[in-house]
Amino acid sequence: MAKDTKGNTPTIAGIRPPEKLVLGSNPLEQWKLFKQRWTTYAILTNLDSLDDKIQVALFLHVIDDDALRTCNGFVFDTPDDQRKISEVISKFDEFAIGEQNITFERFKFNQLTQSPGEQFETFLSELRQLAKSCSFCDQCRDSLIRDRIVIGIREPETRQDLLKVRNLTLEKCIDICRSAEDASTQSRTIQPEVAACNTNQKGKARYNKKPDQSKQPARTTTFKSPTGATPHQRSFKRPTRQDYKPPNSNPHGQCGFCGYSAHNRIDCPARRATCSSCQKIGHYHKMCRSKDKTGGVDRVEPGSDWCTTQDTFLGHVQDASGQEWMAQINVDEHPRSFKLDTGVSVTVIGEGKGVNLRNLRKSGTQLRAMEGDNLKFLDFLQTKIPVLQDKLLPSTPNHQDIHGKENRYKESQRQNFNQRHRAKELPELDPGDTIYINDLKREAVVVEQHHSPRSYLVRTSQQTTPLRRNRRHLVATPREQSPTTERDETPTIPRNTPSPNRPDYHTSRCGRTIRPPDRLDL
Repeated sequence: MAKDTKGNTPTIAGIRPPEKLVLGSNPLEQWKLFKQRWTTYAILTNLDSLDDKIQVALFLHVIDDDALRTCNGFVFDTPDDQRKISEVISKFDEFAIGEQNITFERFKFNQLTQSPGEQFETFLSELRQLAKSCSFCDQCRDSLIRDRIVIGIREPETRQDLLKVRNLTLEKCIDICRSAEDASTQSRTIQPEVAACNTNQKGKARYNKKPDQSKQPARTTTFKSPTGATPHQRSFKRPTRQDYKPPNSNPHGQCGFCGYSAHNRIDCPARRATCSSCQKIGHYHKMCRSKDKTGGVDRVEPGSDWCTTQDTFLGHVQDASGQEWMAQINVDEHPRSFKLDTGVSVTVIGEGKGVNLRNLRKSGTQLRAMEGDNLKFLDFLQTKIPVLQDKLLPSTPNHQDIHGKENRYKESQRQNFNQRHRAKELPELDPGDTIYINDLKREAVVVEQHHSPRSYLVRTSQQTTPLRRNRRHLVATPREQSPTTERDETPTIPRNTPSPNRPDYHTSRCGRTIRPPDRLDL
């Protein structure tokens, strides 16, 4: 540490100037950070004691080309202002604030929430930084930050505690959030195993209360040697609840689904997340257990002259030494064995004899390994694949077999439908037949058959306009029988019937012959 010759302010040797100012897409944020670093550097090095010309030169030295062009475009009131560091910084302030969109900054402020695993102090610091760029007035800045903390806090229990407080101020809100975060951290430190066991409660078996099995004697099993040697004993102890360890827990108190500190499974931020490695729901990619089982996969990334965003993966690497599903393909008039129908977009072959380097063509393809390393390869070539001409002839199917199969299929469907709905074929009706209509409950006469299938036009005695009815709604009445037929079909009276009178037989509408009961004269 040294002292300046003009003053008593100590300076620290070895302090480097701040990194170059890069405005980029967010000039306001970059300028705020650079201005803070510049102010700190000026205080440590006692830069204010130097001439303004030297300060401006050093300032222009630590900004990039875009910022230097911006500075050259500033318009100063007098030529001397261009040599003052305070005026240059003031112009950059006006430029950065002019580029600021207050509406968009307030939108970002209102959308900010505490991310999973983010500390409260980090969340609070980001809120205060956004509040500065939103141009809030001094009277409402604290209340808006307080409301954003209540809405954007991650823990629901902490939000409930904040809503219970009347006349909540920003200081009280910050104290409650800090206390809740400290209590949660201390609770996990005191009982890490309980928090780890609760992370996988869903879908796991519950333990019933049983006597302490640690006090019970261990079961002993005796094994006899087949050669007749002295038997030896081996003890087996039944595992207790304390010995159980969930698959998603580890001795460091870390959640096996999201990677953060241990917590309940229902509060895990990865409970509904989709893994980008195995496409399963419930964990992040960094905690996926299936990615360790897969080997390295090389992929082919398109070059700058390609207009696609789809990656081409090289999923199988094997020498062409097998005998099945192989074919001989001429590469520069030299036969080589290739595997058929591999499903890949790019086939990589080794450099060897039979490939003329002059026939290779330039490609914009880049091969990149799984680790991100570039794979060196030559350019690509195109060749013709042998085709069997007799396999390209079209085959005409037998139309009779196809129609027969279709008819059998339709007949099977018809039979199944009729059997399921108990449908049956009813006899057709002739014009002039007397029928009975079920829905009207009256007799009618068939006029003619309708052009629709299983439909008839009928006319009743009360109506002159024919009615259309389906066959299943019409019941055919029996025709009048001749006297000879009626006499022949009438059952004879038994001889031992005491009743001298002939019973009165009659026929119902469905054709059944009804005989009255025969009573004995006792």
